Amino acid sequence: MKVSYIQTFFVIVIGFLFSNSALADNLDNGIYWYGNGDTYVKHVPGKTNPNFDKTKPTIIFAHGWQNGGMVKGTHESFNYRRMSSKFADVDTADKWIKEGWNIGAFYWREFADEGIVMDAENKIWSPYGFRGMRMRNTNGSYSDAPNSIRFKKSVSDLFFEAYVNAMSGYTGNDVRLAGHSLGNQLVIATSKKINDAVNRGELKQNLRPERIALLDPFYSNVPQWFLGGKTTGQKAYEYANQLRSDGVILEYYQNSAVIAVGQIMGTVIDNDSLNKLKNISAYQNMRPWYIPAVDIGTKHLSAHYTYFLSFASPPPAEVTLGKWTGPWWARYYDPFIRVDTGKDAMSAATPNSRVRDMMYNSYYWDQVEGRYSSKTSDDQFQRKRK
Repeated sequence: MKVSYIQTFFVIVIGFLFSNSALADNLDNGIYWYGNGDTYVKHVPGKTNPNFDKTKPTIIFAHGWQNGGMVKGTHESFNYRRMSSKFADVDTADKWIKEGWNIGAFYWREFADEGIVMDAENKIWSPYGFRGMRMRNTNGSYSDAPNSIRFKKSVSDLFFEAYVNAMSGYTGNDVRLAGHSLGNQLVIATSKKINDAVNRGELKQNLRPERIALLDPFYSNVPQWFLGGKTTGQKAYEYANQLRSDGVILEYYQNSAVIAVGQIMGTVIDNDSLNKLKNISAYQNMRPWYIPAVDIGTKHLSAHYTYFLSFASPPPAEVTLGKWTGPWWARYYDPFIRVDTGKDAMSAATPNSRVRDMMYNSYYWDQVEGRYSSKTSDDQFQRKRK
């Protein structure tokens, strides 16, 4: 812990005194509201945004680690075919918009574009991590963050400010945040700030997120001095527990690829915190077997592809295994028959009330149908004991 503090101190001091890189003055980060056809308009304070209606239910997505993203120069798309041929060629935002939702994304690419995932992870929680709040430029070089951010604001602070500004005057009553990989840390940390502001009476109750979707979460297991010696996962679990106590719904989707991703990046995953988060959330195990096992990156991406696509289909069926069958005079128990319980499993289309019920029981849901298909309309999930 002492070494980490000293390293951070010297990096910040040396960067402040000797850096000759230009300060970025045209930041990419902020909330972008999407329209049909994968078009988007960035929220600008004081200006009307054609893709945002203050009365409609709203979902905002936060991406994860973006190594090399600034050089590529492309925004994350809701048409996931642009990321992989394994995904359907459909703009997944269109159905949300047709059903009367605002759909947005908080971009933090300049800060998320780091060669080491933990350097991006630290920025979510504090401006005093090993790399401070440095930013990646489109030519691949790094710049200091503007003085209004450097040493002052973390990425979750920036998301909170953007959220409060973009949602000013909001009169709807259903807000959902969704975060993929590192982005799940960002939505938890930001939701905690929103929740605290609501509890202090600084924000209206309807700005508290109704539901938070954690899509293939990632956490490192390195204790951080700026978190009081806790790991990011331990801090996120603490925050998530408080959010749950205040009525926020937590839904957790795991496709297991994140473990292999962490091994490849040389990062040890905080499995203990992940398991604790699963236990306080409605938890569903995804099995995207239509993607080859060796294609770890695409499996990881499939978590948010599946979530946003699933809104276009009815909620998947919940099934159990085992049923008495046969004629009355020779009945027997077949442990391999799947039985539809008549209840929903979890997807973006599952009603809040059902997901809340799933969060408060002792089961989890494991995908047993639709595993070899990129569609979500054929999915089924078996209810199992935790």
